[in-house]
Amino acid sequence: MIHPTQETFINEHKCINCEGESFVNDMETGEIICRGCGMVLQNVEVRLDMEWNAYTVDEVMNKSRVGGLLTHNIYDRGLSTQFDTRKDYQGKSLDLQTSNKMNRLKRYDNQSKMYDSKNRNLKIALSELERIATSLHIPGFLKEKAAYIYRKALEKDMIRGRSIDEFVAASVYAACRLENVPRSLQAIAKASQRDYTQIGKSYRMIVRELGLKPPIDGPVKFLPSIVSSLNLDRSVELVALNMIRKAEERGKIAGKNPKAIAAAALYLACVESGVNKKYGAICNAAKTSEVTLRKRVHDLQA
Repeated sequence: MIHPTQETFINEHKCINCEGESFVNDMETGEIICRGCGMVLQNVEVRLDMEWNAYTVDEVMNKSRVGGLLTHNIYDRGLSTQFDTRKDYQGKSLDLQTSNKMNRLKRYDNQSKMYDSKNRNLKIALSELERIATSLHIPGFLKEKAAYIYRKALEKDMIRGRSIDEFVAASVYAACRLENVPRSLQAIAKASQRDYTQIGKSYRMIVRELGLKPPIDGPVKFLPSIVSSLNLDRSVELVALNMIRKAEERGKIAGKNPKAIAAAALYLACVESGVNKKYGAICNAAKTSEVTLRKRVHDLQA
């Protein structure tokens, strides 16, 4: 079968070498060759469209001859072959004896894949990653990033003798930091059901050993979550945002806790906007102490 673009070429072109108009289409190599001088005028073109009809998702998957994209979210990156234990290649049901045999082969195949300790580690870790991602509503690209970070840590033998779950949580936090996704360490620790101080240690180890350079969190990043917790209006948030911008220009908040700065700016914005919010409520929303909040309020007023 001649590709449409090749057929157009044959009908509309002349040989650039001898100006001949007679061509041969080599079906094996996909090349178009001039009959007069033998010059190859066009190479094979790979057709990327489907040459078969499919009307449902299942039909597309069954007729496709390629697998899905490679992913770090599967312990073998999706490269292993999966075989059906109930139907043959024609879609016909297997008899009971053959089906039992295929089940045994599938079990042996799974056991052989788990012989490697790293594969066993990855299977446990990626299952935990899926659980945390579901709990925190983490998008797919971030889950992929976290899985990649964990794999790198595993390659460097950083997890030997340490908690898999803590390193998974630390990898999720590292991915969030690198992609500027607002997920606090406390929220990730709660989702993973692990101590956040231990997760923090694992995170710092990952950053140090893998040479990661996460961007520094600023106060602006924490404003939306605090505003949401306090049910404040957008106008109050904009006033607080303006205060933070001015304080940054003056260099008054460099090196200070960004979450406390955000809380202090919101407190002053509430006062300026006539919204009654006490210190205690803002401290609870920002998870900071009243002493720290008062100090940061003083910094913004200076």
